Amino acid sequence: MFDYLMKQTKIIESEIDHFLENITNSGLVFKEAVEDYLDGDFEALVKRRKKISKIESQTDEVRKKIKYKLYKEMLIPESRGDVLGLLENMDDLADIAEEVVLEIDIERPVIKDNMIKQFEKLSKYSSLAIEEISKAAAAFFRDFSQVNNFINKVKFYESEADDVEEKLKRIIFNDDRLKHSEKIQLRYFVERIASLSDEAEEVSERLSVYTIKRSL
Repeated sequence: MFDYLMKQTKIIESEIDHFLENITNSGLVFKEAVEDYLDGDFEALVKRRKKISKIESQTDEVRKKIKYKLYKEMLIPESRGDVLGLLENMDDLADIAEEVVLEIDIERPVIKDNMIKQFEKLSKYSSLAIEEISKAAAAFFRDFSQVNNFINKVKFYESEADDVEEKLKRIIFNDDRLKHSEKIQLRYFVERIASLSDEAEEVSERLSVYTIKRSL
């Protein structure tokens, strides 16, 4: 029985690794999709949209498998709720990334040349925040002592994204070439891109609580 449970635990760990790898990849593809759009490469953007949609679907499936096995095999009962909560919170990141790429492809907002660099920075910081929260979650399962190191990086990138978000909004609303409706649309996309880093920080705060509970 012990050997069986150990084997099932190893399988769960492998699936969690796969899940977190997908979350990281969704952030990377998201950043690449924004860059494709800024470069005017709409064909590449469509390919990224399809790719991130596939990743998100796979992520959902893996999360469901993990949830089923945790309950079926009665694994880690003392922290099962925290693990499932963490996975659901992480899954939200992939959902948002997919939604934003789809919205960009549908609406294709007008982005002036003086805004491109800031949009690139914003998407980069959001992507990095996703990458670091994935590492923090992996550390929660593999190397508990490193969780806070990655969480601190998440907070750093979220703060950087906040700064770029404010700067970009000022650029947008001070640009007389844009119609008011275009400014509102651009503000929406700025906030949506930045929301990924915000969500990553929220997940990091929950993970901090789970970490404290586990250390007691």
